[in-house]
Amino acid sequence: MSIYEVTQMLQDKNNIQNDMQQAMELVRDMFYKKYLQKIEKEVEIRREKIKANRPKEVELLYAVKPFLAQDKSAVIDKMADSIMMMQTLNTLQSEMNRDYRKESVHSDGIYDVDENCMASKNNNFVNAMLIFAMCSAIN
Repeated sequence: MSIYEVTQMLQDKNNIQNDMQQAMELVRDMFYKKYLQKIEKEVEIRREKIKANRPKEVELLYAVKPFLAQDKSAVIDKMADSIMMMQTLNTLQSEMNRDYRKESVHSDGIYDVDENCMASKNNNFVNAMLIFAMCSAIN
């Protein structure tokens, strides 16, 4: 391929847009496979555990369901799903906190204070990723 042909390709906006779109898809796919897919798998494992051992609030909702009008049963199902989703999120967060505490304790029982971690406590990126993974697992 000659320099002339390369410059001709660079002048075509459609080629550039297509290449940028392909690059974005590659980055999105890599990010999904490297991070989100693993998070989704872990979320699904916890969701199945919670579904198998439903919280009392969900059991109560399902106990009331036969006494409601038929059009209200979808509302009960959504409420139950929401409760189980929040339970899943709480479980994941508590596991992450527990794992962090394990890594932060020295043999003498003294905790490390990681300034970077403390600064990132206000960053809700991990929570957003968990919620995104949970929502995509529902659909």
